[in-house]
Amino acid sequence: MKINFILPRLALRPVGGYKVIYQYANELSIRGHQVTVVHSASSPYKKFFVSHAHWLVANVILFFKRNWILRWFLLHEDVKLVIVPYLNELFLPNADATVLTSWETSELLGNLPGKFGTLFQIVYDYKFWMSQDENRFRIEESLLNNDIKHIATSSVVEKMLMSIGVEYEITIRAGLSEHDFFFEPGLKSKQPLILFPARTNSTKGLSTAVEAMKIIHSENPEVKIECFGSGKIRNIPQFIKIHRNLSDVELRNLYNRASIFVFPSTFEGFGLPALEAMSCGCVVVSTKCGGIDDFLKDGINSLLVAVNDPISMASAIARLLSDNHLCTQLRSESLLESSTFRLKLTVDSLERYVVESL
Repeated sequence: MKINFILPRLALRPVGGYKVIYQYANELSIRGHQVTVVHSASSPYKKFFVSHAHWLVANVILFFKRNWILRWFLLHEDVKLVIVPYLNELFLPNADATVLTSWETSELLGNLPGKFGTLFQIVYDYKFWMSQDENRFRIEESLLNNDIKHIATSSVVEKMLMSIGVEYEITIRAGLSEHDFFFEPGLKSKQPLILFPARTNSTKGLSTAVEAMKIIHSENPEVKIECFGSGKIRNIPQFIKIHRNLSDVELRNLYNRASIFVFPSTFEGFGLPALEAMSCGCVVVSTKCGGIDDFLKDGINSLLVAVNDPISMASAIARLLSDNHLCTQLRSESLLESSTFRLKLTVDSLERYVVESL
């Protein structure tokens, strides 16, 4: 098949939803499909001259060194990477299937002609639907398109689609490559290490995590606390070590050294970092942020707390620090649960559904 994946803009730093799409593109390419990943050079709604300037610069870089334009993820050499000035059918290659990946892409490209094949949308828009009141109507309108076959990505996305009145035929959850994230018991720190993602988007709960860490540090100053992220990470206390721009190998090693992973988001359509961490043997303390419900179960394989509640978060972390038996029990169950989320199985489902829908 000829398959297009359409992303709304270039992501110069790691983004979970983009990572999933890139993984799908790689795997489908390895299976013999002709895969093209299309990005707008900047925001799909940038002014004409700004978007064309970004497009020109991006394509000059792409021409000389493809890996410079997408430094945080290695696309398979057979995946065609295309950067367009803005999202329009004029710039898209013909395909048997075109896969849209956000409400912005479906708003702009939801009525493509037949030469672009069957239209699909992998729906991750729950956090935007919940947090962007100014865009909620547009998100709903973009999803209410009967020409698009919608693919839910978690139970909370299913509920969102049903509440809007959008029909969907299948749910395909993200999976992990068994070569990227796995448990290496020998790497675990002898001293407890708490780890959390430092993401600055307003829905990622960074301030909640930091406040919880201040509480933990005041009560247990010997406990090591680290975080990871990219770009400008501000207002992190000096007692917290920051890791920037990690490769997947470096991130896997960090997960494996950590004993507790804290996931503080307010809204998540899925919550890929929490799944990655638990597959590497971390015990997860997470907010009840939506998408994590598909793999985190409170008191069974994790501890869940309310959003925007650093006191409850710190209490859950302190409970784990004082109870090795509970940690061992939760870790064992989380490793079993995460082992069911395999990238191969996910792509099997996606490939089968696309083929059957053509």
